[in-house]
Formats: sequence, structure tokens, C-alpha cells
Amino acid sequence: NALQDPLKRITDGILMTNLYGVRFWNDNRYNLQTGKFETYKYIYQSIRDFLGRNRSSNGANEFLINGYYRIATDSNALFYPNYDFQISKAITFLDKYNFDLEDERDKEPGDKTAVFIVNSDNLADVLRLLRKHLMTEADTQRGITFLNADDDYDRLRGVLAVLYQFLAGLEGDFADKMKEKGAYKDNYVPLMTFIRETIIKRPFFVTEWISHDVSNLRGKAQSIGTKMGELANRLSDG
Repeated sequence: NALQDPLKRITDGILMTNLYGVRFWNDNRYNLQTGKFETYKYIYQSIRDFLGRNRSSNGANEFLINGYYRIATDSNALFYPNYDFQISKAITFLDKYNFDLEDERDKEPGDKTAVFIVNSDNLADVLRLLRKHLMTEADTQRGITFLNADDDYDRLRGVLAVLYQFLAGLEGDFADKMKEKGAYKDNYVPLMTFIRETIIKRPFFVTEWISHDVSNLRGKAQSIGTKMGELANRLSDG
């Protein structure tokens, strides 16, 4: 549900397309959405490859594979995707995966088609994948121009907002594992606090000709990435 619930919430609103007019006149909302979608894609991949992959049977779950390809859309494609349709299909595949999880609860591991692995090492792999995505989005070497300042700012805010939702959703399943490693209070809680403080402190107006706000957010995102790496290392230690 750490992925499913946010996806269902985003469908309650109006999803933007990448038509030029939409991107030009409502670019802040469009770029916020783009950052969210790109991060949902990596989260779906992390569940498919690390948390929902049954190594005792035939590997990746078919519903997670299909759902990933539904959500892995190109936000800059020449012909815009139907985001409402893509998201609804991705949610449908998650529903099927969750149904099989419950239906196969009492089966032997090798006979299951759907699994959810609550393991410290697997969570560490998830964190490292998402950290890599975040660090790419927060690249401090990428130039900031008059035209892209607020676009980059809102896209990165979208990435951070979804990361927070997902990591908060995992707490119920992984809190005990993190506590076993001494990582819950020392790493997870400070990480979540820092992400939350970062995403709620948005300037009233991001001026396109001043790069300070973008550079500041990128710097904080880099710090979040560092904290994610520290949590991952703590989880996989020993």
C-alpha cells in the first residue's frame, strides 16, 4: 500500500499532459507531477526487483512486471501518454498482486507467485535504488537558467514528496527490522523528519532569474540522499 495509496490519491485530481500549451501555461504543476511519476516508476521497480521477487520460484511477479511498464511512461515523449489510463492500469496490477499475496499466504514459498519480502538487506537495496534516482534529479552540476529554474524546483519537490509517502508507508512493515539494526531512531526517524521539513518549506514565489531556491533545494536533496545511503548501509551491516 506504500505505492498503491499515493497512486490512488493522485488519480483524484486532474492529471496534466505534456502538450506544449499545458507545459507553458501551467508548467509548475506539470513539473511537480513529472517528478512524482518518475519516482513512482523507480518505486514500482524496487518492489518488482527487491521486495516482490520470489527467489524460491520463478522470480519477478507478472503483475508487478506489467504494472511497471504501465507506469514507466516518457514524460517528454512527442505523443503524450494518457496518464489517467496508465495509472489506473498500474493500480489494477497492484490490486492483483495484493490479492495473490493474501490468497497464497499459506502456500510454501516455492509455490507462491506473489511475495512481499520483509528483509533488511532488501530494504537496503530499495533505498540505494531510490537514492540513485534522487541524486540524479538533484545534480548540482546541472545548470540553472532563466527558463528552467522553477521547472527544476517543482520537479525535485515532486520527487521528494513521493519518496516521503513511500518511505512512510513502509514503516509499518519494516520498523522492527530497522530497530533490530539500531537504524530506526538513529537513521530512519531523522531522515523522515528532514524530508518532511524540506518539502513543506516552499518559497512563496520561486523567481526564475534567481537560482538560490533551486540550489538550496538541490543541496538539501543531496543531504537526504546521504542520509538514505547511511540508512541503507546500517541495514545491510552484518
